[in-house]
Amino acid sequence: MRVPCRLLLPLVFAVGCSTGNTNIAPREDYQEVTARLTILVEHERADKALPALSIVLVDDQETVWAQGFGYADPEDSVPATARTTYRVGSVSKRLLRSVMESEGFTVYEWEWWHFDYGDWSEYPILNRRFEEIVSR
Repeated sequence: MRVPCRLLLPLVFAVGCSTGNTNIAPREDYQEVTARLTILVEHERADKALPALSIVLVDDQETVWAQGFGYADPEDSVPATARTTYRVGSVSKRLLRSVMESEGFTVYEWEWWHFDYGDWSEYPILNRRFEEIVSR
């Protein structure tokens, strides 16, 4: 039985309050993945009218890509970078919970970051590289 799932990105919808000037170009073996993610991120940013967001991709403790999208300060056209600091407070927790619950996950009440899906014990624990999942 195949369980449908969506790639959920922790999209940040806040105005950036400070920036640095550092993005990290994708490592060579991640260029295809980051090209696909860039398209997805820009689509989601436009769809949700997000002024900015930043994403960092890590593989085995190594940052393989870090990029800002949009404007940290739209009024002054200051671009977001991988080092942009966002003021999000607890908004991201509520957003994550809302999205996860809308997809059928349940939250463990004492740990806001812990979610279960249906009868999770029916599914094996997999150890797959990100490239294997994206290439499908």
